Amino acid sequence: MINLQVLQLHWYCEKKVGRSRTQSRVAVQKPLLSDDNKASRLRFASEHSTWSVDDWKQVLFSDDRRLPQDGTRNVASGVL
Repeated sequence: MINLQVLQLHWYCEKKVGRSRTQSRVAVQKPLLSDDNKASRLRFASEHSTWSVDDWKQVLFSDDRRLPQDGTRNVASGVL
């Protein structure tokens, strides 16, 4: 026979969890490096291993984001 207090506690917990709208999420799987990418990275590292700090200061580092032309921030919906 099921204890009524245990059953009530179970219902109470389910109700509270449902109200909090918790959601589980799965991490996005990142693609592994291909052999070509590994070789390309190794070649780049070998070619640039002798660069000085001054050489690296001449490099413009950037990512592949699009920059807005109107001065607004482009933020994808749902992403903080």
